[in-house]
Parts: sequence; structure tokens; C-alpha cells
Amino acid sequence: MQVAKKYMPLSSLIVGVDLYPIKPIPGTLSIIGDITTEKMRHDLKTTLKTWKADLVLHDGAPNVGQNWLHDAYQQNLLVLHSFKLACEFLQKGGCFVTKAFRSKDYFNLEYIFRKLFRKVDATKPLASRYESAEIYVVCQGYICPDKVDPEFFSAKHVFQELDLEPNTKLNILRPEKTRSKAEGYVEGATTLFNQVPISRFFQAANFVEVLQEASEVILMAFIFENTNLD
Repeated sequence: MQVAKKYMPLSSLIVGVDLYPIKPIPGTLSIIGDITTEKMRHDLKTTLKTWKADLVLHDGAPNVGQNWLHDAYQQNLLVLHSFKLACEFLQKGGCFVTKAFRSKDYFNLEYIFRKLFRKVDATKPLASRYESAEIYVVCQGYICPDKVDPEFFSAKHVFQELDLEPNTKLNILRPEKTRSKAEGYVEGATTLFNQVPISRFFQAANFVEVLQEASEVILMAFIFENTNLD
């Protein structure tokens, strides 16, 4: 909201939504609520009255800590909810900017974005770590059709090909017989790219597990200079 207030014209109406109270920002309005509920939709209609938005920004995130596929799905499910609100409250030609996670279901989201916006671009700001799964999607030129297919906002339809069960690791030695117990990813991890030093590979009791977890094995070289030539 601070950024919107800084860059939007002085006469702009800026409305922020959060699950928790937002510290007052002069010249803005805030609503406490959940964007996945019908109550929030009603509160926004009450606040905006007959006005339509030029821009909708979404930077929400769910609680994470389960298996990666589940957490990525929950993030992109929030994106779908924010997209639904954007399509209701944006004026024709408006823009929608959202954070999303690079995962299988992202491409389903991109597909429906392109159905309702003239231009859709995904970008990764320099401030975001390369290894991080998050990207930002910029949708420009809202088409604002008279009627939108409800299936565009249905998680069951949009994400119908997803398997939300935790993925088991591939057993390199006996893939057809043995399946590892499904586990969540490392606590606090929000990356799809995992670098492992080669020293861990050599020191591991089970080198196969190291290979299963690694996206890249890092080889580090050390050069020692002998300055005493005597």
C-alpha cells in the first residue's frame, strides 16, 4: 500500500486487504478480511460502490511447511481467488499483478490469464533470489467481457490435472520395487532448486539419497599458494 500511495496519482482511491489490521497509511483505506470468502467480496462492493479499479495487486502467501506440491498449490489457489476478485472489480483495460509459484499448476493459471487479458508477462525481480520459486505475473489490458465462464475461477476445473499427494522420491537402484516414504520438504524451504556440495556426497552414508535431493552438485576447488620458494 505504501508503494501504491507513493506512485499513484494524488486523487487515487487505494484500498488494501489483509487478514490482520494494517497500520494506517494516510490517503488509503484498509479492510480486514479473507479474500477467499464471500464476505470480502461484499465488503469490497460496499467500499468501492460503483467505482472500478485500474490496478489490482496481489502479494498474499499461505502458511507453508507441508510437502512442496501442496504448498505451491495453496499459493496458486490464493492467486486464483485474487484473480476472481480482480475480474469483478477491474475496469476494461485494467491491470492485475500477482505473485505466483513456479510449479505445474502455474501454467494452468497462465492459460486463464491469457483468456481475459491482452498481455501477460512473467518476471522475476532482481530482489528475488534466483533459487526462489516465486515469480510475479503482470497482466495488462483486461478485456472485461460481458460474461465470464465460471470454470475460469473454479479450482476443480483450473487445477484438475494436479495430484496433490506428496511425491515419493525416485529410487535410482530399484525404481520398480521400492518406494520411499513420502515426506515434506525441508522446513522453511521455498525453493525448487537445491545445491549440494560434493563433500556431502562423499561423506554420506547413503549417496543415493543425496542425489535424490540435489538439483546440482557443487564442486569447489581450493588453491594454495606457496610463497616460500627456498
